[in-house]
Amino acid sequence: MVKEFYGLRRFAAYLLYIGFGAFSTLFVLSIIAALANIPNYGAKLAGQNCACRVPNELIVYIDVGGLMLGVGLLVPTLLFSGATIYLFASRRLELSKEFKRFLSVGVLLAALIAATLLLTTSPLPEKGEATFNSINPYPLTVRLLNGSTLTTNALTGKVVVAQFFLPDCPICELQLQELKKIVNQKSVNAVFMLVVPSWSHVSLDELKMFAQNVPDKILVGFDVGTSTKEYEVDVVPIMVVLSSDRSIAFIHIGLAKDDELMDMLSKLGALRTDVKEDLLEEVKEGVVYVYVEDHLEVPLIQRLAEGFRQKYPNISVVILWPNCCGSGKTLWPVDIITGSNMSLLTELKTMGKLRVIKEAPLDYFPSWAKDNEGFWVAQGIKVDVPAYNRALLDKPPHSFLHMVRLSDLTVLGKPDYSIRSSSFVALTQLYGMDYWFSYRNSSMLVVPLLRVADILASGDRALTPFIPLSEYVRARSLNENVLYFLPEEGIFVRLSWIALAADSPHPNTGELWLRYVLSYEGQVMRQSIYFDLSARLDVGSEPYFDEILKAVKSYNVVQPEWSSYSRDLERYLTFFNELFPTSNS
Repeated sequence: MVKEFYGLRRFAAYLLYIGFGAFSTLFVLSIIAALANIPNYGAKLAGQNCACRVPNELIVYIDVGGLMLGVGLLVPTLLFSGATIYLFASRRLELSKEFKRFLSVGVLLAALIAATLLLTTSPLPEKGEATFNSINPYPLTVRLLNGSTLTTNALTGKVVVAQFFLPDCPICELQLQELKKIVNQKSVNAVFMLVVPSWSHVSLDELKMFAQNVPDKILVGFDVGTSTKEYEVDVVPIMVVLSSDRSIAFIHIGLAKDDELMDMLSKLGALRTDVKEDLLEEVKEGVVYVYVEDHLEVPLIQRLAEGFRQKYPNISVVILWPNCCGSGKTLWPVDIITGSNMSLLTELKTMGKLRVIKEAPLDYFPSWAKDNEGFWVAQGIKVDVPAYNRALLDKPPHSFLHMVRLSDLTVLGKPDYSIRSSSFVALTQLYGMDYWFSYRNSSMLVVPLLRVADILASGDRALTPFIPLSEYVRARSLNENVLYFLPEEGIFVRLSWIALAADSPHPNTGELWLRYVLSYEGQVMRQSIYFDLSARLDVGSEPYFDEILKAVKSYNVVQPEWSSYSRDLERYLTFFNELFPTSNS
């Protein structure tokens, strides 16, 4: 019995040696890892989240001077350390060869456990192992930071690189650095996005703060579909690459180096060989000529030119428009042509006056906002909205036909031969010239377009069938009772397009201007100055324009028939001027 007792006592001592060595080593390693920005089960810094396989809520930490110590590791470390110190203090344990030997076993065991946990959390491929494995493709649905929802089905025709990540994951930060090496290469023709898995507890504010350091060319958002489940994303980082025709997908678990991803993009045909890698180095001209079809847009282009010159101080911007440059607008040797008359755009394209755009972020614009052959893209969405003064009218009419009954309360911007009359043409094409005949004997005011906002705000009239969005904003700033409404026919929309002239005297500076205007920075500036909504996927709008943007995206819009626009405008204006021979001053 005595021999057995001493045998069990020796066995318990050996376990104590191993436990002391293992837990104390794990404890020290966890603190070192936390200080190196690798949060873990044993320790993390305040504000970090452990990228562990169990939810953070199940890991209990104690705050010790800003260092969060995991109870699951701290308690056994204290118990084994306390027991060891007690035995040494009571002289029941001496520093022997057995103690050193089994302590070493504990240290080695701790090192193996720590390495296993690290590799399990962020698995890296072994040298020579295939880094991307084929997998059945599933569409991704991502809610972007501006609140809009984007599906990869809407990006068919483009290779998509989706990186599942967490903002506080250190390996994900390394992955972002690898992506940054790729996204700005002009030869890369793919869409990149950072996607937070659906099981994450990351807040919108946290993600917005993180996105401040993410390049504009990378979309950032939350998975709101089933892709986290379909691709079995239970750890991060995981990268999914979808082929352009969505016939196959490839998945990479762990850190993917830039050369590995470039090889994959090359295999999927997402690398172009016909572009210059650094366009700015090729710029020698130092000037860009921008032709503006709509002269009311000139102040906007001037503001954009200020931002452009700050970015490229050695390049001058010359702005041309019909009233200053004569009627031969298609003959001027310009670099950039902008407008919103789609019939003019079709004419320019048919005549070979445009060239294909190659140096702009077209991937971030939906198919309806760009030419399928790449000759033009929408730099803005021009919207004319019906508006009313709720102080004079309890509720707006539900349709343009119903609006006729309120003709005595109506003010109308006088149509002319400019593109600003597109809403007038669209409404007349929809209901015929008899629509305006219904207003003939009423008290409707017909005034210059830029006076409509003042009249609505003053309460002189309560209703208008269309007013430019920028003028609506001005009317609302004068009187908060002025509101827009959406009639059942839809809202008036035309695309403000931008294109490169085929005979451009300064092609490289033209490309730089177009790239700037279509960039995130340029689109936000354009929208804030002129209230043209942006078609760019990652640019949001003011909250009170949400219904307008929703109507545009669902195509609940009224547009003129552009093929007959010029002919119809001439005919309709003649008829209108006969009905209303003098406009109100």
